[in-house]
Amino acid sequence: MIQIQDFSEQQKIAPVWRLAFRSFFLAASAFSILAVLYWLLFLNGIAYLPMVIPTSIWHGHEMIFGFVATIAIGFLLTASQTWTGLRSIHGKPLMVLFLLWLTARVALFFAFYDLIFYIALIAEFSFWSYSIGFLAYLLVKSGNQRNLLFIPMLSIMMLLDLSILISAKSGEVMLAKHLMNTAVLVFTMLITLLGGRVIPFFTRNGLKNIGLEISNNNAATWIEIITPVLTFITVISYFSSYFVDLGFVITWLFVLCAVFHCVRVIAWQGHKTFKVPLLWSLHLSYLLLPLGFAVMAASLYSVQLMFSDALHLITIGTMALMILAMMSRVSLGHTGRPLQINSIIAWAYLCILMAAIVRVCLPLIGEHQIAWLVSGILWSIGFGIFVFKYAPILLKARVDGAIG
Repeated sequence: MIQIQDFSEQQKIAPVWRLAFRSFFLAASAFSILAVLYWLLFLNGIAYLPMVIPTSIWHGHEMIFGFVATIAIGFLLTASQTWTGLRSIHGKPLMVLFLLWLTARVALFFAFYDLIFYIALIAEFSFWSYSIGFLAYLLVKSGNQRNLLFIPMLSIMMLLDLSILISAKSGEVMLAKHLMNTAVLVFTMLITLLGGRVIPFFTRNGLKNIGLEISNNNAATWIEIITPVLTFITVISYFSSYFVDLGFVITWLFVLCAVFHCVRVIAWQGHKTFKVPLLWSLHLSYLLLPLGFAVMAASLYSVQLMFSDALHLITIGTMALMILAMMSRVSLGHTGRPLQINSIIAWAYLCILMAAIVRVCLPLIGEHQIAWLVSGILWSIGFGIFVFKYAPILLKARVDGAIG
């Protein structure tokens, strides 16, 4: 358990280095804005850097791993302190971890030569290894077996990350794109597991605070068992489809995932959360998961709807919106503040929602350039609001003086 002497030691550490969520939430959000703005400049022929991997691969990789995976790791390394009762990574070790992340981002962006690319690759591998190793240490030492499943899941993400970079560097661009799509589906597994744990629980507590009691908002047990298993089968099948022709199997797996995830989110009673942005944002982001699976299934039989466009309903609508909602909540809770957001944060949620809708719908009428531009601007506004409003919170000590 956390010892009393840790409190005195904490006072010697700058607040931003006291827990992983602080630096990674703030830096990854700011990085996502810069990465999206560069992508827009590139698409409009205004900027171009001669990277050793295609810029389209860089864009997808950095949004999935430089942003989404970084937030996930920041969250897990923070939550592990609560799960285990052991002090999570902080101080100089956290600074080293952050430096590895930053080195990978900068080196990959300026990877004009092979040497710089390999520096990025080593830094990326070291970042993953350090993160997974520290999380595993906390879970094993505390005997927290329930959360050990995150170790193989993060390890798979690391392998996909490195495989994408190596494939792109070797000229296997189509394989790299397929692996990126697979990585997105792997993240749906993480969302399935974490969402099932926290969204019904947060909903009950949040509605209770406004005087609305709900006795049971959990999905049926068989739904909770089948949904993650079905999602896992879908991930494995999609990955295998690059090497083995699975025909309509992928389509029907997407459809089944859409159905089961939809039943699940309906059972959580999100329709009662309209007065609480911290809740409806979570429910809305999860609802876009089954919609995303349905649209991806439709894209496999549509000429106008491209699979890459359909996938953005999940990458932006589910992943980014849920990240924004969770960061808003975690940043308040883990700094000892009330779980009440400024109204402008609700507008940030709506910006990300609109970014997803625009990104998927406008290409259907042939307006790809406008879709990319408007979606990118909405993304930048949404996460810009988060950085502006939450930087003072993340850079200051907890208001209650507790560790973190």
